[in-house]
Amino acid sequence: MNLLEEILTVWRALLANKLRSLLTLLGVIMGVGTIVLLSSLIAGGLSAIHRTVDAASGADVINVGVDYWNARGHFVPRLDAADIRALSESPPLSGALVVPQLDTQMDAQAGIHTAHVRVVGTNQRALSFYQLELAKGRFLTEGDRLDGRHVCVLGQQAAQQLFPQSGGFGELRLGDERFDVVGVLSRKPSLNVGNQTWNNAIVIPDKTYMAWQGKSDVDTILVKTNRLADLKASLPQSVDAIRAILINRHHDAATLRVTDSLAQDGSEQGFLAALRILMVAVAVLCLGVGGINIMNIMLVSVTERTREIGLRLAIGARKRDIRRQFLFEAAAISALGGLLGVAGGIALGWTISAGLALWLGNWPYVLEPVAVVAAFSSALVTGLVFGWYPAHQAANLQPIECLRYE
Repeated sequence: MNLLEEILTVWRALLANKLRSLLTLLGVIMGVGTIVLLSSLIAGGLSAIHRTVDAASGADVINVGVDYWNARGHFVPRLDAADIRALSESPPLSGALVVPQLDTQMDAQAGIHTAHVRVVGTNQRALSFYQLELAKGRFLTEGDRLDGRHVCVLGQQAAQQLFPQSGGFGELRLGDERFDVVGVLSRKPSLNVGNQTWNNAIVIPDKTYMAWQGKSDVDTILVKTNRLADLKASLPQSVDAIRAILINRHHDAATLRVTDSLAQDGSEQGFLAALRILMVAVAVLCLGVGGINIMNIMLVSVTERTREIGLRLAIGARKRDIRRQFLFEAAAISALGGLLGVAGGIALGWTISAGLALWLGNWPYVLEPVAVVAAFSSALVTGLVFGWYPAHQAANLQPIECLRYE
């Protein structure tokens, strides 16, 4: 038979038993669809996280902390406002943005309205550091910070919950303290990264925060280098400069923790590798089930077409012709399942990504061609591997016994 006749034979066999054919294809469809779907969701989620991190703080952020006890059990001085000033004024870090990381969660009250919010203590550089935008009013100033003023800036969600009529301006209470609202931030994507949910935040001056909470130190200092032109080269230099400044002030390198965004990428890649291994494991399981179904339907097909096989062998068909025919049928079935799986994975991935984008505000659909090719190739290989035994059985039938078969 030529190629067209073989294709028509496979097509007629599928149509003759529609339910059986669907069940046979289901495993392959699920395996291929799983690879396409999960690869697109993983890629889209990674892109969403990177976009949100860049929108929140940027890729060139260095996280600085201190372990308060050294190996000998001696107390180490904590990070404070003087450290922030030293880092901000250091020539090697010229142009860097330095902000403290101070935050807590609590209930805020404005009149009869209450909201559970994240209170963030920071300085005026936070507007540029986190790439925040103002919807109305103003942001914190250096004067607010130095004078310890009780002023605050609200996130969009907090403003709507506390001031549904006025849109954000007024007076609110945080515990026993009163604060005047001087500004409202524009809405940020709601994907929560880095424990900074700006839509539900109340931002106050860091000095006011520390006096209100009875603190004289900060847990973490964030430094943004703003050297994206050569990030991989500049970040290590900035980390070394930060270490030198703080070691000079605190005299204990062992307790100093300085991590940059490039170092954090290693753990991210490890997490993604684990997700991909899980994806491959699920896909292999589904393709294995699909392969068993293909082998089963091909064995049934050999039994149903025994007389046809015997007749072909009797009129001169060679064993390799019979083997090729049944291998082609197995490959065609798996290829059809692969195509349906790719189409279903793409459609479902796009639908889920669109839903996540509506919910989270930032989740692009990313189609990975490598995953599509790998999934379809896996389906073809599955058909050939599991179709070999039925094809071999068909090729080894004896013509006389086949013609006698009832």
